[in-house]
Amino acid sequence: MDWLLVLCSLVHLFVCPFTKVEESFNLQAIHDILYHQTDIQEYDHLEFPGVVPRTFLGPLVVSVIAAPFVAVSRVLEFPKDVSLYLVRFALGALVLWPLLKLQKRIKGTLGKGTSDWFVLVTVSQFHFLFYLSRPLPNTMALPLVLFAYYYWLGQQHGKFIACSAAAILIFRGELAILLGLILLGELLTRRLSLSKTVFIAVPFGLLFLFLTVFVDSFFWQRLLWPEGEVLWYNVVLNKSGDWGTSPFLWYFYSAIPRAMGTSLALLPVGMFFERRVWPLVLPALFFVLAYSFLPHKELRFIIYVIPLLNIAVAAACSRLWENRTKGKWFALLALVAIGHLVANLVLTSFLLVVSRANYPGGEALFLLHKMEGRESNVTVHIDVLAAQTGISRFGHLHNNWMYDKTENLKPGSPELRMFSHLIVEAKSKHGYNLRPYAETHEIVAHIEGFSHIRSSYNHFPPIRIKTKPCLFILKNKYLPKEPDFSFTLRKHPQLHIDDVNAVQGIVLNMQSTTTSGSTTDRAPMPLFSSVPADAFSGPTISALLALFDNYDENCKVTEVVTAGETAEDNAFLDAILDTIVMQQAHQFLVSKGLANADIAVFKEYLRQIWLGQYNRGGGIQGSSGLEHIFLGEKDGNSISGYHGWIKFYRDEQAGRMNYLGYMKKIDLGVSSVIEMPMNWDGLYKSISSISVSGSPEIELAVATVCFLARPNAKCPLLGADGTPYAYQTYTLQYNGKTYVGSAYPTY
Repeated sequence: MDWLLVLCSLVHLFVCPFTKVEESFNLQAIHDILYHQTDIQEYDHLEFPGVVPRTFLGPLVVSVIAAPFVAVSRVLEFPKDVSLYLVRFALGALVLWPLLKLQKRIKGTLGKGTSDWFVLVTVSQFHFLFYLSRPLPNTMALPLVLFAYYYWLGQQHGKFIACSAAAILIFRGELAILLGLILLGELLTRRLSLSKTVFIAVPFGLLFLFLTVFVDSFFWQRLLWPEGEVLWYNVVLNKSGDWGTSPFLWYFYSAIPRAMGTSLALLPVGMFFERRVWPLVLPALFFVLAYSFLPHKELRFIIYVIPLLNIAVAAACSRLWENRTKGKWFALLALVAIGHLVANLVLTSFLLVVSRANYPGGEALFLLHKMEGRESNVTVHIDVLAAQTGISRFGHLHNNWMYDKTENLKPGSPELRMFSHLIVEAKSKHGYNLRPYAETHEIVAHIEGFSHIRSSYNHFPPIRIKTKPCLFILKNKYLPKEPDFSFTLRKHPQLHIDDVNAVQGIVLNMQSTTTSGSTTDRAPMPLFSSVPADAFSGPTISALLALFDNYDENCKVTEVVTAGETAEDNAFLDAILDTIVMQQAHQFLVSKGLANADIAVFKEYLRQIWLGQYNRGGGIQGSSGLEHIFLGEKDGNSISGYHGWIKFYRDEQAGRMNYLGYMKKIDLGVSSVIEMPMNWDGLYKSISSISVSGSPEIELAVATVCFLARPNAKCPLLGADGTPYAYQTYTLQYNGKTYVGSAYPTY
């Protein structure tokens, strides 16, 4: 009957292939291991670490299993979403393996009848097989828990303790309650001695603790024990309630009844007929009781107890079925056992249909791919609801498409009108979220999600699942050929190609990756390994260097501008405006009505926004855009700005800048964007970015155009080699004028 478990798990997988936000870390980690491999700086978790860190050991094992099949699918040029099915199937197989071994162990200890009924009961229920292939943290622990059950029932205590230690220390610390209760039972019944327990548990505990710390410290780029931090957050700080709370007995009156269906009624019957299931059921129930003290509750948190409870149900069904020939009442009770399976299957089918309607985001992106061909140059913005209900990077099928999930964009804003398609949350086609697009976009499709259940005795079946519109796919009717500067740069990266003053021949020593917030020095050597002797002889770099001693690094100190410094400012602006790069930027701004065509007027505007002094706090005019970005400032005990590679190099040579390692590096052809923490004169900044080897004019040109064309937002760009990146700008208002508050490269 093994095939029933495999078949039913596949049905759940194919009916509901998409995943939700709580599965995102493990799924994204698997994606990154498969597609980015050792390129850690490309991993999603370094940018979006989540509230608490999770272990990479589970995703690593699943990736190893799925990798050969994913490689074949890529060679055969299957769509990328095929990899999602393969990954989930690999995880499902990883759980089914010990589950089938457990079934065989039940056959050996409780008999073939109980073993067969265990399979039938399990496949008739919804939640266990539904979760079996989902990349949840709890599912990652499930194989080890099932192996622990298997070895426990076989009295293989050493392997039971090893599996328990791995499950607890690596994946889910709360399993110490469940598996600890089982261990306590073995100790009290003297099937296992305390000395043997300690002799086995201590070395295995140290081994698995070392394993998770070693592996996860590599992936997270800092020393950590992920499950230790999770336990501290949820148990010691009691922060789990921030995600919602449920009544104390919720697991008993809601979660377990839904997970077991009508099988729950047979649980006490099994405990009555078969006393050998008591040691299985009691630890499970006490675990649920103890776990109920945590305010945040979800069914998946107790998924491990379902197999234990199902063994008792299977024992009841087996006894009722075996006695079916002893009389009419016994035959009727046997029909009850069969009937409860039918009732469970009806409930499971119903819940499966409901669940399929809970992933509108995945359905929306699938539909968009179906409507638009691979060759289409689609730029799609995905809103929050869509991103949380089924969209993952496994669904990003086409490399030439741009998938954007930028949050907090105002409906109908110029940023959103630049996309060819939008996936927008709305309750109807007349919803307020869609009103700003009434004239500019057409609704090409809508996706419905689960709404509620309606009962009516006038229809068959009497219970109906009602859906309602929740996501709309909009197509831009008036997408301009060159909508704004950011998209112009995506198609025409000549600004970087024409950067004739970019410094060639710089050799970087990137060393180890790190994470935002880590103060550990992971780079014993300087970032700049070699810089050509004539690197700073160019006209614009020389003019910029002349400004370095004109500023006080403390932004709370009033700047005094001398006549000589004003002359140096003029020389710098003249040198910048004499370059092809800045002339191209000026021409573009003029063509868009964003700058005056008179070069003298434009020069004075650049002087205002870049060199004009303003107040960053305390009522003191001690800052400017150029100082903040190209040189960096000190604001008390913190670093403000500092995005210039030339200043970074000079400070590193002077022993003032300590390079700590990098988080991400993007090669753009003639330059590179590096994101990293920094330590400047003993002051620490958790994250900053610099563009190495680019000339002052390219940085000033790109920042100026993005400052005017897309202020206070990310401006998507292309490097000289076509690599996408972005520039973030911020405006600052002071005395009725607008200045460059900050600008830096990002991704």
